[in-house]
Amino acid sequence: MTAARGGPLRVHPGPTAGLTVGSTVGLRRRSRVRPGPCRAAWPPGGHRARPVMSTAGRGQTGGMRLSDFWNRMRLHFGDAYAESWARDYVIAGLDGRTVNQALADGIAAKDVWRAVCGVSDVAAALR
Repeated sequence: MTAARGGPLRVHPGPTAGLTVGSTVGLRRRSRVRPGPCRAAWPPGGHRARPVMSTAGRGQTGGMRLSDFWNRMRLHFGDAYAESWARDYVIAGLDGRTVNQALADGIAAKDVWRAVCGVSDVAAALR
């Protein structure tokens, strides 16, 4: 094969030289970020809060997030003692269950927190 000017044809190997069919090693994909003014309108319909859905077992029970519940427990009892207290202390208001058992049985975090406030002297700011 010869080039148009009469010399031997040189083939540049390019970015896919040595790759097998279906291989993507070393190839870059183009960014899918929308440029310029299109980004301001993304996502369609604007940003809005997600609807509140049942999240039992996924971080929230009964209107109080479990993270908020555990933050309040740690603020009241301290980091080390909160988990021990929740594991060992049986509360009559929770039908003779511990905090961990009540949460595992699906009792709302807010109701468990109210029971904790009932048996412990919790500061008014944490209630």
